[in-house]
Amino acid sequence: RVVDNSTYNLAFFAVEGAALLWIGSRQKDEGLRWLGHAFLVAVLFIFPDQLEKSRLRPPLANFHALSLLGAIGVIFSASRLERQRFGSLAYSYVSYAFLLLWLLRELSKFYNGQALVSVAWGLCGIALLVVSWKTRERLVRLTGFGTLLLVLAKLFVVDLSTLDAGYRILLFIGLGATLLALSYFFPQLWQFETDEKQTDRSEDQNTRDTDEPIDDTSG
Repeated sequence: RVVDNSTYNLAFFAVEGAALLWIGSRQKDEGLRWLGHAFLVAVLFIFPDQLEKSRLRPPLANFHALSLLGAIGVIFSASRLERQRFGSLAYSYVSYAFLLLWLLRELSKFYNGQALVSVAWGLCGIALLVVSWKTRERLVRLTGFGTLLLVLAKLFVVDLSTLDAGYRILLFIGLGATLLALSYFFPQLWQFETDEKQTDRSEDQNTRDTDEPIDDTSG
């Protein structure tokens, strides 16, 4: 069978969970919101098993792979709907980790697919750095750097032993160009970090000044 029932279950739980979370947020109904979270947690448990089952299917262009990608998109959309910061971050990082795993599973099916995986992961890391450059979100920036470090580790641990020489050369040229570009933009990214710390210190100082009692005995 091309598609089994668990694939439909994954799609159903993902869509149902996001819909309940959205309706609960709009209606301010905590019961619906928690029910939506329950459906999405079920997706988190179903997803790894479905990802493993995709190993024997053709890459990318099949319903199973697209349903997994859709589930990732739904989990990420839940991070936008969740009002609590912890829950929003949890959904964001889980969806991003699932995306990297999905790219690994699907792209590695191609000839010299590990090179495609490294390129795709590198593009994800660069995209996060660009987003952090625009939004000045520290966690996004750190995630982008972490992804690029993951790609660097993969190049030495996996790609050197599995790829043809031509692909290895192209990957290291691309890595060198990426690191050169990052060395140009890194001072600006670091400046954002410094500005954020200075802003936080200023806000803390203003808070302390506001909270200090005023001494009226001098008059």
